[in-house]
Parts: sequence; structure tokens; C-alpha cells
Amino acid sequence: MLKVLVAEICSEITVVNAFGNLNSENPKLLGQGTFPTTVQEGDISLGVKQAMADLEKEIGPWGSITDMPFYAVYPIQFEGLNSKGIASNYFNEGILPASEAMMIAVQLIYEEVGDVLVLKLEEESITVYSVTSNSLPLVESHSTNRNKHIKTKPETSEEIALRAELTAEALKAAVKSYCELSIHFRWIVGTGSSLTELPNGLQILTESVKGIESQGETAILLDRDCLMTSLGALTANYRQGAWQLLRESMGVEN
Repeated sequence: MLKVLVAEICSEITVVNAFGNLNSENPKLLGQGTFPTTVQEGDISLGVKQAMADLEKEIGPWGSITDMPFYAVYPIQFEGLNSKGIASNYFNEGILPASEAMMIAVQLIYEEVGDVLVLKLEEESITVYSVTSNSLPLVESHSTNRNKHIKTKPETSEEIALRAELTAEALKAAVKSYCELSIHFRWIVGTGSSLTELPNGLQILTESVKGIESQGETAILLDRDCLMTSLGALTANYRQGAWQLLRESMGVEN
């Protein structure tokens, strides 16, 4: 089985996703490894290697990493990625900004389904991506104040409830301008671990987009495995596998 790796280097957490059989009719998410991003240490590769070690605990040894396609995506504030400890040849399939990889995934949905709105919720911001037949692709970023009130990883029921409340407020504010538009979105998708890790993430998303969904025409979906960015990086070389895994992450039947 050909294994393919994608490292998502986020501001707080580094995630390494492992995929298999991407060129077959049965592509798989093999596992996910995580570790805090080590930008403060001046060497992001430390976090990547630890995330890979965490992944190996889940899926077992994989042999030589040089034999596997390895992609990376990173936040725009990490433009100096190479100077922070990762040589350009560390990732043999290249490095993409996370926003570019996300838009590739959004464009893939549009080409397969139709008009789409995607909300990516991160710790300090919500980024809204939309692709429709009546306008150019659009990316809008909205800052949030959630970090002033909640932990990165809420633990108690009270902390989780507070996070859910503030998340709903932030989502409603981010989509407010879309309520005035006459766009019949086929899919509205929520992604980002800040949303997907909430036990009622889909319910929060559904309630937050009331007024912009078309009753009976719009599917409101949650990227439960938080794969959109990674799959966007893979789309150019593994389009069909990426599309199938994206649908599975959202609970959409083939």
C-alpha cells in the first residue's frame, strides 16, 4: 500500500495525517499524529518529527520516510518556514500555505456539487471561503475574542458549554453578511478543530447559518476528521481519492 503523508503545521498544533490507497477505489485515512508546534523553539521540524512519532504509535512503523510522498501546509504567518528549521527538501512533494490548500478543497467541492460556503474555525479567527457560479472565489477572515475567555482545550462541562456559546456567536457574526445575498448554497461546511471537537459542533453550525441555507436544498456538513486542508494539498495528484475521503469525513454517502 502506498502511504502518503501531509503535515498541517498550525500555530498551536502540528498534525501529520497518513493516507493510503489514494489511487484506488478504497482510499483510507490511516491515522493522525499530533504534537504542539515548536515554532517558539526556533525549529518547526521538532514538532513535525514528534507528530510523526505519535502517528507511528497508531499505525505502526512505515519504513523509510524518503520513500513516501510527503506534503506540508502552513499558516500564512509562517512565511519564513525554511528559516525556522525545515529545509525545502524535507517535504518531497512541496509546501503550500494553508489558505491555498483550503481553497483548492473548496473549489473541488464546487466542481463536484455546486455553490459552496466553508467556515474554518481556528483559535483566534474564522475564515470564510465561498465559491459560487455568480462570483469570484472569496476568502474573508474574521477575528474572534474567544481566546480571552476559554482554554485551548476545555475540559469541564462548564468550559465546553462556554466554548460552544462563544463559537456560535462567532459563527453567526461571520456569516451575517451572507444573509442579505440570494445565493442557494448546495453545501455549507464547517471545519477546524475548534468546531469539530465540540460534541454538538454540527448543531452549532446548523443553528448559526439559519437564514442563508435553502430549506431542503442545502446540506449542512461538518468535516469531522478535519481533513479539508490536507486533502486540498493532495487534490492535484489524488483528486478522486481526496474527494472520496472528504465526503466520508462529512458523512456523505457515496
